Amino acid sequence: MLQIMREEIFGPILPIFRYKDVDDTFAIIKQHPTPLALYVFSNDNKTIEYIYKNTQSGAFLSNDCIV
Repeated sequence: MLQIMREEIFGPILPIFRYKDVDDTFAIIKQHPTPLALYVFSNDNKTIEYIYKNTQSGAFLSNDCIV
């Protein structure tokens, strides 16, 4: 885990992870406490729904960001 991700981030820094298989992301997410927000960017609505149904977070956004 990156040092920056050990505490809540307040600032213009956003860790971004790339993956080859969507199920790989679940392993990363489950290693940590429930995230405050989960941002998913995809052109595939089935992938977005699959991630939504298989994760927990305080907020879930697809193809958008909180401004």
